[in-house]
Amino acid sequence: MERETLDIQRRVLGPDHPNTPGTMEVLGTTLPDGHHYPEAERLLRKTRDLEQRVFGPYSSYTASSTYNLACVAARRHHPDEALALLGEAIDHGLAPSEALGMEKDPDLKSLHGDPRLAALVAHAKERGAALKPN
Repeated sequence: MERETLDIQRRVLGPDHPNTPGTMEVLGTTLPDGHHYPEAERLLRKTRDLEQRVFGPYSSYTASSTYNLACVAARRHHPDEALALLGEAIDHGLAPSEALGMEKDPDLKSLHGDPRLAALVAHAKERGAALKPN
């Protein structure tokens, strides 16, 4: 049903409409549950590229799709790629609440215990504290 929604949305609103990336991301985050990792990765990369054009590279939308792409990489047991994408997401505007949830995100289970993930969580906490109003 999500694929049909995306097809209709692209046809009616256009492929670059600001609502289209959200629908793409929803589909991209549900595909891994059925172990459709290559399709999820392709769709999330397209989503991120579209969001970078529509919203900019430092948008919370772009950062969220980058985070979700990292989750797919982690589920595929590509830790270096996953960690690089997580760092990019944090540095490019990932919402602090989402960033701070990394420690317990089941999609990142393969990274739990990796000191690099702990360092990214610490970095996310620093960024979150810096963004809080005084």
